[in-house]
Amino acid sequence: MAQGEKLKDKQKNESNAVSETKEKENLIVPDTSVIIGDPRAINHFLNDGNLLVIPFTVLRELDKLKNDWRIGSVARTVIRQIENLVFSDHPQVIIEKNTNFKDLRIDAAKPDDQIIATFNYVLHTTQLYGGYKKYKLVSDDTNMRIIAQTLFKEFPQVKIERYHSNLVVPKRNQDIPIVSVSGSEVRLRYESEIFGEIPENGGVIIENFPSSSARKENSFLTIRKGDSLEPISTYLEIMGLTAVNDKGVNWNQLLAFRQLLDKGIHLVFLQGPAGTGKTLLAVAAALEQRKDFDQLILVNPMIPLNNQQKMGFLPGDIKAKSAPWLLPFEQNIRFLEKTQRNRMAAILNNGKKQKNSKASSSGIDLENETGNNISEKYGFICQPLDYIRGQTIINSFIIVEEAQNLSQLEMKTIVTRAGKGTKYVFCGDISQIDLPYISIDNSGLTYGIEKLSGFGAKNKMVGVSILTETVRSPLAAFASEVL
Repeated sequence: MAQGEKLKDKQKNESNAVSETKEKENLIVPDTSVIIGDPRAINHFLNDGNLLVIPFTVLRELDKLKNDWRIGSVARTVIRQIENLVFSDHPQVIIEKNTNFKDLRIDAAKPDDQIIATFNYVLHTTQLYGGYKKYKLVSDDTNMRIIAQTLFKEFPQVKIERYHSNLVVPKRNQDIPIVSVSGSEVRLRYESEIFGEIPENGGVIIENFPSSSARKENSFLTIRKGDSLEPISTYLEIMGLTAVNDKGVNWNQLLAFRQLLDKGIHLVFLQGPAGTGKTLLAVAAALEQRKDFDQLILVNPMIPLNNQQKMGFLPGDIKAKSAPWLLPFEQNIRFLEKTQRNRMAAILNNGKKQKNSKASSSGIDLENETGNNISEKYGFICQPLDYIRGQTIINSFIIVEEAQNLSQLEMKTIVTRAGKGTKYVFCGDISQIDLPYISIDNSGLTYGIEKLSGFGAKNKMVGVSILTETVRSPLAAFASEVL
């Protein structure tokens, strides 16, 4: 058969494949940001017989991202997904290399504009792409959506939208509910009719508790444990720190104290603005319970301010490159050294005894050895996020800093590494996200809080504390209020 006839047959088969799906649902053109933000998006788009048209530009962008220091693994995962679909001649997937810039007045050199031009080509190529209910351009880029809406608003069948399948609406209230009880309600038993919907390990402040009770305080904090509300001592301590300050009791912080020390809670989310004590509490809790764990691990996504990649230019090995991202931990350790000298000295002395015991059995002289930095001195080790995949981490206390910069996939990857005896503490502020493809409603931190905390039996392993009161300094508190 001549080459020209083979080409005609191929085009005819492609046209037939499209026509088989054009009676069903929608035609979808995704932006790169969507499938990088959620690699599951491709499978979601293929549901219900939709036709997925992937612009050739998206493949080129994925190729550039596959070696990216942060999202390279995600890009490679997406590329493999597309490869499987293309090489299996999936009838609902087309790679479209053509563009149509006519009358668009956009920049042909910009990838975003090339994707818009691909969508424009699809709209005007009715012989191949005609007959769908809706033509959707899906993007997580706000500016791209605005431009596309402006260009295609005259097309009634066109819909410009954000990817919705991975969006999570934060539902956790920042304020711990306050319930005033009467003399007949002396039992601390959880009843939703009285206390409202409180998730497992959530807090309730009890007011006006009868003075005839065994408790001295008229107002105190409780934590929900199944059908019970267990009182939390106002003066609960972690490494000498308490939740009582010159303003009174910091109830949100006190709830965090209890969750961090609770052996039945294996994952704690500490969410709140800068200066609320998230990292300090996590570090103090790790040191307080160091004898219960084999390892104290620090994890930081290592996202520079404004998402400018600079780690590769830092000198040294991975430990040296990670040093700048350990500074928040080390500053909090130094604070504890200054304010809790005896407790911190006891930790160091105990650590030296353990090292000397190991040294005597191995014949190695460790008498004068110290850690390369203050974190190592107290037994913390740094675990780069990229190296956590594939591990099973047993009996470890793991602090994940800047968790608002995690994607949903990364949140799942980290939590599913947990072996027996491991406890996680995720610290983050969803108002300070540094990555362009992550927002408040698709951040891994928001996703983790909303999916893992709740009202069922399995949710007893998870605690959430929303810290609201800035304790860093009066200036930091003022700035958090007005800036």
